[in-house]
Amino acid sequence: MNTALNIYINNPDAPKPNKQLTPGTCAVILNKDNKIFLHKRSDTSLWALPGGTMKIGESISQCCLREIKEELNLEVKIKKLIGIYTSPNCVFEWKNDTNSNTWQVFVVAFLCKTNDDQVKLNNESVDAGWFSEKEIKKMNALPYVKEAIETALHKNTTFFD
Repeated sequence: MNTALNIYINNPDAPKPNKQLTPGTCAVILNKDNKIFLHKRSDTSLWALPGGTMKIGESISQCCLREIKEELNLEVKIKKLIGIYTSPNCVFEWKNDTNSNTWQVFVVAFLCKTNDDQVKLNNESVDAGWFSEKEIKKMNALPYVKEAIETALHKNTTFFD
């Protein structure tokens, strides 16, 4: 089965969302050397922060911790809220041979820390590592990854859009 994730930013030709807003979360995770964890997604080959969608019966912070555990088998502590990313100008479209789901981004980003930087990836990733902010600036990443890192490390305000 062929699957693809297409991302549209400020594109008037983007498909219209056909899925209700679903809150999700992502995390800027710092290790003891202040390196940031990113993984390369198997569906886009773009670098991303770990995270995923919220389930009924959990809080957004519980979602963050669960997703990190599922994706990385890593224990972290949430340190602060980085921002809330909800722009209607950022649309994701997930297509396979039989259907297409399109949605507006709705992600709550957290800064997390860990003393354990040994990760065990699941099948959502094809590569991963701990990187410096300078290295990340040169990487091809999902929308908002670099902005969330910048906000987490250098701004005293919470981002929202």
